[in-house]
Amino acid sequence: MKRSILILFLLSVSFLNYSQSWQKIKIAKKVQVPAKDTPTKFLKDTLERMQRLNRQRPFKDLDYDYGSEDTPAPREGALSWQDDSGKFWVFGGIGIDDDYNSGLFQDLWQYTPSNTTWKLVKGSRKVLLGRSDNAQDIPLPRRDAMTWVDKNGDLWLFGGRDYSDNLHYDDMWKFTAKSGIWSAISGTGKFNIKSKRGNKKKANTGDFPGSRSAASCWTDQSGTMWMFGGVSSGENGGEDDYYNDLWQFDSKKQQWAWISGEDKPNVKTKHGKKGKEDSQILPSPRMKTAVWYDAAANKLWLYGGYGADTTGARGGGLADMWNYDIKKDVWTWISGTDALYSDSEYGIIDRETEISHPGYRYGAITWQDRSGNFWLYGGQNRLSGNSISINPFLWRFNMKSQRWANMTSPVTANITSGGCSFIDPDGGLMIFGGTKLDPYTLQTRPVNDIWKINTK
Repeated sequence: MKRSILILFLLSVSFLNYSQSWQKIKIAKKVQVPAKDTPTKFLKDTLERMQRLNRQRPFKDLDYDYGSEDTPAPREGALSWQDDSGKFWVFGGIGIDDDYNSGLFQDLWQYTPSNTTWKLVKGSRKVLLGRSDNAQDIPLPRRDAMTWVDKNGDLWLFGGRDYSDNLHYDDMWKFTAKSGIWSAISGTGKFNIKSKRGNKKKANTGDFPGSRSAASCWTDQSGTMWMFGGVSSGENGGEDDYYNDLWQFDSKKQQWAWISGEDKPNVKTKHGKKGKEDSQILPSPRMKTAVWYDAAANKLWLYGGYGADTTGARGGGLADMWNYDIKKDVWTWISGTDALYSDSEYGIIDRETEISHPGYRYGAITWQDRSGNFWLYGGQNRLSGNSISINPFLWRFNMKSQRWANMTSPVTANITSGGCSFIDPDGGLMIFGGTKLDPYTLQTRPVNDIWKINTK
């Protein structure tokens, strides 16, 4: 049966007195010298496996930007972070290079918003079907890994998945911004390794969450790193397993601690009562949630994602909102439903209402602005049967009023999911890459565009 795609666009909306609109950023052409560590030999077994899995190469589109020496290739699912100077970093992801090959990247790029230039810091611009034998100083190519930035502005990377959806890593790396050096911290670098758990709320040498991808990540005001949920491969490569365990990582001691949640996937849960703290409740297992940190209250927040409902039934979009009080060690169900596929309530453009909310979705692009408010754009909000729904709307969650507002502009960036987010010096929200939907051919493909919207 031919797969159909349902596209949700705002066809007739009056944008009176509305000044916010997406703008595509033109990249300044400044030739950079590529790194000299281009791989020369692939691991034989990995190459053979990747050749079997390799997807059909895209057609050669003359109007399509495949990247260059001074621009990253189109990609989605890349890892990204922003340093203290405001520069934006991108590593890996899955996409298409200028030889028209599709696969994973192992390159590290730096973007400077002030002059709109990219710099290739390390790695090859070409997709890799494995890792070179002499590339032991950089993480394996991957996508959907978990990342944190510590108080020193250094990046920490854990897990992620290979080109295949059911091959997940267990390793942790650190990137020191000042020296530009990657350091392997822990893990085997192998696929689908089971977790090891001691007692809850106690850091035990050797404990770790196991191989997984697309988990929720936060760094709190003390510099402690947190991780919730994620996805791993099911037994014998079967249906995906989703988790709802909460972990804490101490970057100084380099130790994991299992804080709460179950030690097995796809578990049944209960939501309790909205707005009421309850030590007996937990969010259901999920991946690719929208997350943010409330520094004033020292709470971890999450919204939506893709995973299981309260019965443990797998494979659906979620639209519930939760927060975790770090000091009290307790979750609170804030809003939304405990069922899969809860539709959006769009409300009135640029106005907070009690009923407005983004509905079910996963893989949305998110930001937290300087006022602490949370912004959410796009996201795929159905993957069921033979249909996919794409939601191109921009939303803002006001932390003071605790209400959503639909902030959709007349011009959309048309990036559906998988993009990297950062904030430019004047507070504008920016997107790099992701998956773009062609409304005429109804096909999606990765891009390397940069979009910006001013929120003032």
